[in-house]
Parts: sequence; structure tokens; C-alpha cells
Amino acid sequence: MAEHRQDRLELLRRVRRATQSRDPTVRLEGRIARRLRRSLRAFQQEVRVQGRLVGEIDVELETAIIEVTSGKGRKKARQIQRLLHNRDLNPTGKPVIMFGPQVRRGLVRQLEESGASVVQTLSELEAWVGQQ
Repeated sequence: MAEHRQDRLELLRRVRRATQSRDPTVRLEGRIARRLRRSLRAFQQEVRVQGRLVGEIDVELETAIIEVTSGKGRKKARQIQRLLHNRDLNPTGKPVIMFGPQVRRGLVRQLEESGASVVQTLSELEAWVGQQ
């Protein structure tokens, strides 16, 4: 029990540090994780298989994986596909949400057609998570 508590405290410390980052995407990841901390399971977690980096999970909740961008999301389509279909990154097949305030409409459509959800505000994200 104490070990689990220590892990949880370290997770929340990492979130707090991220909210103070100079990098706008890292700061946004931190804001999202802090806002949804009750269901937060992982934050900025590298996933390795046999020592090889497979990918990184920005924010993982009990019910979903959230990929975050502060930009237009140009390079995110491939990453979202990996989160949706790679069982090393998403072993239980959780829904994947792309969070990006500036993501372009064409990319939104493409991601939604591939099975991901796209949200552009924190209130939309909270509503999505609340429906799960």
C-alpha cells in the first residue's frame, strides 16, 4: 500500500513539474493530467519492449489514452494509429483521444475516421471522459 502511495505521489509530482515547463506541449500535457488526476494512471510514460522504445503515452486514464499537441497535429496521424492498434502501447484497446486546440479540420476528420476521438478544449475533454 505504501509503495502504491509513493508511486502515486511521484506521478503527481511529475505532473506538477510539467505544468511549469517552458515547452507548451509539455505544459498542456500537465494541465490535462492535473485536471483529470482522479482517473490518471500514467503520465509521459515511455513504453519499451525488450529494451526497445516502442512509444510514449502522454496521458493515460482509467478509460482512455490521450495524445496531446499544442500545434496543428501534422505529425500525429501515425502516432494515433500506433496508439489505436499497437498492443504494446495499448494492451486493453482503450479509446484514444487526440487533444489539440489547433488541430486542423482535415486531420480531425482523418483521425475520427480511423477510430480516434478529437477534442479541442478542456471542457470537451472533461465531457468526453465523463461519458465513459
